[in-house]
Amino acid sequence: MKNNEDWKELENWAENEKQKNIEKYGLDFEEVNTEKKRKKMIKFANIMDTTTIVGIILLVIVGLLVAFIIGFILYMQFYNLKQKYDADINSIFAMYDIKTKLVSKDVDDDGNGKYIYELNKNKNIKFTVIKHNGDLYNDYIAHCLKYYFEKWQSNSKESFIVEESLTEQGLLQYSAHIEIGSFKDIEDAANKINELVQFSGDIFHSSWDLYLSKGESRTYAPIDIESTKRYYVRYMNRTDPEQLENEKKLMTQEEIEQYFSKENLLIH
Repeated sequence: MKNNEDWKELENWAENEKQKNIEKYGLDFEEVNTEKKRKKMIKFANIMDTTTIVGIILLVIVGLLVAFIIGFILYMQFYNLKQKYDADINSIFAMYDIKTKLVSKDVDDDGNGKYIYELNKNKNIKFTVIKHNGDLYNDYIAHCLKYYFEKWQSNSKESFIVEESLTEQGLLQYSAHIEIGSFKDIEDAANKINELVQFSGDIFHSSWDLYLSKGESRTYAPIDIESTKRYYVRYMNRTDPEQLENEKKLMTQEEIEQYFSKENLLIH
């Protein structure tokens, strides 16, 4: 009983204190403290909610970024694969700056196979393009060189060595060159090669297999005579100085001074 009375007395005291605070300050401090605790809990909950939302947003952004990167990589792989299988034959025409007409084709559903074209400027020049899984092969320059070399009516043709063959795919390989024996042969050989270049007109292309040679060294058309002479002396000085010394005896003093200078011989 005594404990109950003490507890009741304590409650009465607390109630009295509460009333005194209300009368004196107009506030119930117990309710104020409770309200503060409630606001703190709400604020904490809001912070937690905000943090959670921000975290979710960041996860979504990261996820989208990863998905974008993976998608981009897959797209590029697909694009490169598509490019491989969708080789554009027009790139050949652009490379040689030519206009053509398709004469015939023998291809599968994917466009792989053989195409025969003729040149708009000269319908006598026909060539083959082979498309195989994105790779392109053609014999345009070989047919051009063959056509003009065979049409060329000149005694200079006797100086040329002509090589002609077909690849396993049936593409033409054609070359024409003059082999020189000495320094004195350069000017005559170069003039003959340049004569063929002039005869070919604007159909000539620097990728033609048309050249002047000495051993393993080749100088492709069109031939610049002076630079070819300089290169010949440097080449022979490295590969066969004994022959060069013998050729030097047949040169003029002006040629010796021009082509045997230290500046020229030191160029690699």
